[in-house]
Order: sequence, then C-alpha cells, then structure tokens
Amino acid sequence: MIIGAVADGAGCAKYADIGAKLAVERVLEYLAGVEQWLQKHKKIGGINPQPLPELEARRLFTQTVNEVVAAMDAQALSKSYSIDDLACTLLVVIATPTWVAAMQIGDGFIDGLERVAIRMSDSTPFTPFFQPLEEYLQETSHPEQSDEYLMSFLDSDRLNARTDDDKTLLLCLYDSPHSR
Repeated sequence: MIIGAVADGAGCAKYADIGAKLAVERVLEYLAGVEQWLQKHKKIGGINPQPLPELEARRLFTQTVNEVVAAMDAQALSKSYSIDDLACTLLVVIATPTWVAAMQIGDGFIDGLERVAIRMSDSTPFTPFFQPLEEYLQETSHPEQSDEYLMSFLDSDRLNARTDDDKTLLLCLYDSPHSR
C-alpha cells in the first residue's frame, strides 16, 4: 500500500508553511495506523484484495481531516494564534495495485499540474506527461535522493509556460517482482 500526502500553504495564512507540514505529518501518522485495519478487512494484501467502497473511503477521509484539524487546533492553541494562520491545501492518496482512493481540501486538482497532466477532453491521464516520469522512477535506484532531474523538469521554461506556481508532484510506482 502507498500512502501519500502533499500540502501547499495558503498564501494568505501567516503560518501556512507550518500548517502544511503539520497536515502532512498528521495524515501520514494517522493513515499508517489505518493500514492494519485495511489488512484485517482484506482491502490490501493477501489474495484478491477488495476495493475500498466509496462510503468507507469517505468515512476514512473524514476522520483523517478531523485528525488534521485537531492537530492544527492544538498547534494554534499552544502558539496563541488562529487556526486560520495554518491554512493549506491538502491532497491525500491511498493506493494499492487494485484500487486507489484520494481526497483533497482546497484549490487545485489531485495533481497540481492538471493542465499538462490531464487530457481535459475526457479527464484521462496524458501519457506523454507521465511516461518520462515513470521511466525516471524505473531507472533511478534512489529517486528520493536524485531530484536534480525532477527539479529541472518542474522549472523548465516549457512547463512554466503552461502552469501556475503550484507544481507539487507526488510520484510513486508499484514495481511488482512478478512483472520482470
């Protein structure tokens, strides 16, 4: 199972950077604990894992948001500032080889690069955008350490001409040992 979360602080919030970091940390902590529940209910692992029903996904993400809000409330209270000072956009994804569930709070799309990553005519992924990134992940032994390629890609003139300032990218790849 892959659990991913990214957040972008709201430009109008005084401590948006703290709020974004806190939101991601709390999501990852909370959802790591949920992984055992998913295994117990045969949603991940084992033979023929069942997809997560929409109602269960909504409940899971509602509780996730409640956890984030509680953490932000505690942070704001301990530092004597408003919770609004921690405002951020939050995107969360849970993925297995057989199903994906995702949520977002705030502006944007589940991929902030939607103008170049999504074919708007039918809302499907734009393969020419994703293919080089998939190849990069397959060919790079430690992608989390080798970010020079990604940084130059995200800051390229060609990409900058077609996107706004929000270019957060969360990349992950399932690499089944049976697929080789």
